[in-house]
Amino acid sequence: MSQLTLASRLKPEIRLAQAVSLYEADLSADQKARFRADKSRLRDAPPSIRDVMRLTAEIDQAASGKTRCLGPRMVNVLQSVQQFAALGDIIIGGSQNLIACGVWTLVRTSLLLISNHSSYLERLSTVFMEVGRLAPRHERMALLYPRSKDLQSCMCEYFIVVVNLCHKLLKFTQKSSLAQFKASVADGDLKTSQSNLELWATRIRVEVQMLMAEAITDEAVKNSNFRDFSKTLSKSSSYKRQLNMYLKMLDFCSMYDHTVTWKQNRKAGTTRLFCDSAEYKDWKDQSGSVTLVYTASLGSGKSVLLANLVDDLHLHVQDSNVPVVYFFCRYDITESLQARSIIGSIARQLLGRMQSQCLNSDLEMGYFLDRNKLGNFETIFFLLQRVLASDFQAYIVIDGIDECEYSERRILMEELKRLQDTFAIRLCISLRLEPNKPLEVNTDGLMHTTISPIPDNSSEIGAFIQAELESCIESQRLVVGDPHLILEIRDTLSQRSQGMFLWVVLQIETLCMMDSDHAIRQALEDLPSNLRETFSRILQRSERPGILTQRAVLELITAAHSPLTTEQIREALSVVPGNTVWDPSRLPNDINATLACCGCLITLDEEELTVRLVHSSFKQFLLDEPDYVNLESAHERMTGIIITYLSYDMFGTQLSTTVIPEIKAGSVPATIAETALPSSGNIRNLALKLLRSKCETEFDIGKTLAMARPSRHILNQSHLRSYAQLYWCSHLLKFKGLSRRLSQLLIGLLEAKRLSPVSESIRSFPSYTLLYGFADFRLDLGIWTNRDLWKQTFEPPILHLAVVSGHDLFVDAVINHGGFDINYRDPTAQTAILLAAVTKNVKIFESLLGVESIDVSVKSWLGYTPLHMAVLDSSEDLLKIMIESKKFDLNVQDDTGRRTALHIAVLHRKADLVELLLGSDSIDTSILDETGLGPIHHAARFERSSTVMRILTRSSKVDVNLRDREGRAAIHIAALKEEKQQFAPEYAKSTLAVLLASERIDANARNKDGMTALHLTMVNIRSDMSTLLLSPKVDVNAKDSDGRTALHKAVVQGKTAHISQLLSRDDCDINARDNKGSTALHLATSYKTAEVMLNSGTIDVNAKDATGRTALHIASASSCLPIVTQLLELSEIDLNAALDGETAIHYAATQVVLEPKVGKG
Repeated sequence: MSQLTLASRLKPEIRLAQAVSLYEADLSADQKARFRADKSRLRDAPPSIRDVMRLTAEIDQAASGKTRCLGPRMVNVLQSVQQFAALGDIIIGGSQNLIACGVWTLVRTSLLLISNHSSYLERLSTVFMEVGRLAPRHERMALLYPRSKDLQSCMCEYFIVVVNLCHKLLKFTQKSSLAQFKASVADGDLKTSQSNLELWATRIRVEVQMLMAEAITDEAVKNSNFRDFSKTLSKSSSYKRQLNMYLKMLDFCSMYDHTVTWKQNRKAGTTRLFCDSAEYKDWKDQSGSVTLVYTASLGSGKSVLLANLVDDLHLHVQDSNVPVVYFFCRYDITESLQARSIIGSIARQLLGRMQSQCLNSDLEMGYFLDRNKLGNFETIFFLLQRVLASDFQAYIVIDGIDECEYSERRILMEELKRLQDTFAIRLCISLRLEPNKPLEVNTDGLMHTTISPIPDNSSEIGAFIQAELESCIESQRLVVGDPHLILEIRDTLSQRSQGMFLWVVLQIETLCMMDSDHAIRQALEDLPSNLRETFSRILQRSERPGILTQRAVLELITAAHSPLTTEQIREALSVVPGNTVWDPSRLPNDINATLACCGCLITLDEEELTVRLVHSSFKQFLLDEPDYVNLESAHERMTGIIITYLSYDMFGTQLSTTVIPEIKAGSVPATIAETALPSSGNIRNLALKLLRSKCETEFDIGKTLAMARPSRHILNQSHLRSYAQLYWCSHLLKFKGLSRRLSQLLIGLLEAKRLSPVSESIRSFPSYTLLYGFADFRLDLGIWTNRDLWKQTFEPPILHLAVVSGHDLFVDAVINHGGFDINYRDPTAQTAILLAAVTKNVKIFESLLGVESIDVSVKSWLGYTPLHMAVLDSSEDLLKIMIESKKFDLNVQDDTGRRTALHIAVLHRKADLVELLLGSDSIDTSILDETGLGPIHHAARFERSSTVMRILTRSSKVDVNLRDREGRAAIHIAALKEEKQQFAPEYAKSTLAVLLASERIDANARNKDGMTALHLTMVNIRSDMSTLLLSPKVDVNAKDSDGRTALHKAVVQGKTAHISQLLSRDDCDINARDNKGSTALHLATSYKTAEVMLNSGTIDVNAKDATGRTALHIASASSCLPIVTQLLELSEIDLNAALDGETAIHYAATQVVLEPKVGKG
């Protein structure tokens, strides 16, 4: 039996072991020693993602200067190899685990060897990039692998191809230079390997999807009983259980793929300038929490610099336990611009590098996660603190923070500060520096911050221009007649670049479009001075008649919440909103030609195959120029396309309805567009054959055409469907208004259950608060305010979405449909009528109010009814509708402060609304809230409520003398105000003045202590208040429960200004006595207060209190020397008045300090 036949009958895992052995056999002695040592080391410490990052950095470092950056192209395949090697001996088994580690070792060895052969490395990286799209990368592979023999076989087959390819690479490096040249010309082996890898990757993906579906079903059945028998599980099963919990923990933190944007930025260029920076070296070598902030102007290469910095850090840490984590924000991926996404991704990376620590941790973490369904920052930090040691160190690199909204930046800075406070975090971020503007991101809270401009890139930008021009000449994208012209281009661009790489790229792309040396020289003489001018010129030059307009393409790309593929854009452009009849003839035949209408301002990612704008500054340019893109119109276009697309019949039935047509060859030219094949090459070839046919024009080729193509009439690939299902709701919420036709289609989709759950759609959006976007700012309305609400898994009702997004026609359609619960309360306690009140949409509110079963008394989370919300939001139109409808109880109290709508209107000084409410016959103005105050009492509390007070006092429905729970009237409360704001005098006293001006006011009303408002003003620091109360209405001699007048109060408080005001009244009784027989003079304790009263000609200085004491007795006994002196100077003072036989002189004699001062009698 031949060895080939024997090998074909061996199990895949045995053949994989043989392939690894054969590779090892061809290594040199030194290489074998290193190979075996690395393989043995990995058995105890399997490779992690940091090994993948380090390897790609080493590849680019070795190939530096010989070719462009290629390492990131290989990340996906390397991750699949790393995950295979990291499955662990407890899952695979001892011997197989050694083989898996051998696969990683030989892949690493081969790539480092081939990195010195730039031409071959370029082709290899292309293969790796293309097969990487299907590479078996799955976090749960360790759980799925032991469950399926088919998966195990497919995985082994896949890595057999990988090992064989690496073996060929090894042999290539061992050949002579001439042999290498011959081998590099013929790359058939690469194409064969690529085909085989794609085949096995596809089979692995199908098997994984089946296993995942089974796992979901099994978990639903077994979850309730899982913990009961978990103690009896074997070691392997226990490990799987812990691993499953660990993976759930990682997914809880984040499911965002942070590597994609890093790869795109890393492939954009290479720089090493930062390596020589003193700031960078110092930051890198620190052991505690420090921060390095790189600043630069727009388009100067900040993102590329930080992408290279990530590589350098991975090479720097080598085998240390300090992880390097990173996050690159993308302006066109809304999820990446959220603080929750950034912190969650950082946490996942940190925990992902601590698998062993996590698996050895107490499973209490899992129980905590089971009970805490909100993805808040507290939960994330709980996990980090449970797993990471207190002396844990890490590098964190974040780029693009400027692209986030202000609120997200603020939250992000707070959470980064908390990370630095908790662990030793060396943080590096980049910020945009605008001319004559401070940084938009506040870094004050970060630890030991160093702010540094990026190193001068003038030398590198020159090299970049040189390399780009060489590439353009070699690829014939740039054709010149005069060879010297290329030097003119190089020198001109170098002089005018101002450090902006983006500007340079766009100018080179523009020059490549020129068809003559004359045109190129003219362009060089008239180069745009900035990016905005560059954008405008390219758009004007690129727009061509006869194809879909720039506006349609740019709106789709700009509105997209994640980058669209070319096929998704192609399908989107073919959709006519509202027309559910699929017309394949509307598909652009050449999507690349269609996209060319935007010139070089849109780019195609070579790996993701997605289309994106060239830079965030171009998006801002489009939004600033209404002639190009209006964001709301863009979302309207996208929403119409999505709803129509998902309404196509083929998505409802999923049945192929292809009918084999009878088509005569002679009629083919007229019908070929309708039966076009997906492959433009196949279409072109078939069309040529048909046109060149000179005989038998009547034969039936319909069957041939039907067999030759998958039916375009049923959108077999449905490229746009995944995006549409994920973001339909997000786009729906982004614009106001929906046509009646689209509303009907959306209702149909909902009835047929052909839309993905709203929770999935919203969770991918910036924040779930887009549905309740006002929540963060309207705590007073009782809307749920947890900013991580979007992580909950409930499905908001479509009616709520329609109300919040302002789609009145769609709301009408839902109401008329009748199949929805109009009073449904979601987990945030919101109903449609509550949301309509908050959004202040009158038309929608009236539509809901017209439903007979609508519950208008429903309350929000904080207990507010729609009536309360309308008042809080100053919605006069809504309040009018509510009052006129007679459906609302105007006196209903909220659950927070037991306040009515009138209370709220008065508190917020909404005069128009107060007047509206008082105009209703059913209003009750005497209701007291939780604090025991009525509306008029609240108006009296604030000077700025004078207008509201005037409205209240004029209304006959308001009792101006209403008492609160403490027995106070509004005039008492107004008299006690001590506001210190600087108002005009007449405004500052206006509230009390308004009350006193009312004919119905009782100016001498007493509180429970018997005090009038005049008494209360005596304790107020403001004399203007007491001045108001000296009107004729006020009894200046009114006494409180202690028998004291306002004058008594003023003297006790030492308020000389108040005393003077009171004494200015002719009817003020200066000798009035309180219940203890004391006059105001008896109570005087300071020189100034006594002086004011003694200057009054009507005062009785010898009056005695109930105990027989005069003022002189009291002053002498109290050592009040200034008052004694004042009294002794009066001629009418009676020095012989005695109390128990003792005169004031006797009292004074007992006070040694007074003896020298007594000079009379």
